[in-house]
Amino acid sequence: MNNNKYFLTFLIVSLFLIGVSQVSATIYEQSTDADLIIPCAYSTGEICSTSGVCNVSIQYNNGSYLVDFLPMVNMDNGDFKYVLDENDTAVLGDYNGKVYCIDGSYNGTGFFTYSVTTNGNRITNSRSYCFIYNHILNNHRWVD
Repeated sequence: MNNNKYFLTFLIVSLFLIGVSQVSATIYEQSTDADLIIPCAYSTGEICSTSGVCNVSIQYNNGSYLVDFLPMVNMDNGDFKYVLDENDTAVLGDYNGKVYCIDGSYNGTGFFTYSVTTNGNRITNSRSYCFIYNHILNNHRWVD
C-alpha cells in the first residue's frame, strides 16, 4: 500500500509538469542543407538597409566553432542568410550563434540558437511524458 501512495504522488506531481512548455528553437534535419535566416532591425524597428553587412559565428555545445565570423548574404529585405550545408548539419545537438551587423553608423550584435536532430523534429515534453506514463502504467505491478 505504501508503494501505491508514492506512485500516485509521483503521478500527480508529474502531471503538473506537463503544462510547463519549452521555448522552441529552430530545428534542422541532420545532414541536410538549410538556410539560416536572421532578421536585422534597428532599435527603432526600422529594418537594416540593402547596404548592411552581417557576419555570423556558430558554436557547438563544447565551445568550438562550426562557423567563425563568416559573411552572410543581405537579402535586401532586412533579412540576412547563411547557408548551412550537409556537413554543417552533420553533428546532432544544440548550437549557439552570434550575428554582428553594421549598417552605416549603426552596429549591433544578435544571438540565436538552433538544434540539429535526426529527423528535424524534437520530442515534445508532452509526448515524452505520455511515453513515461504509459511505460509506468503498463509495467507497474500494484501490490497490496
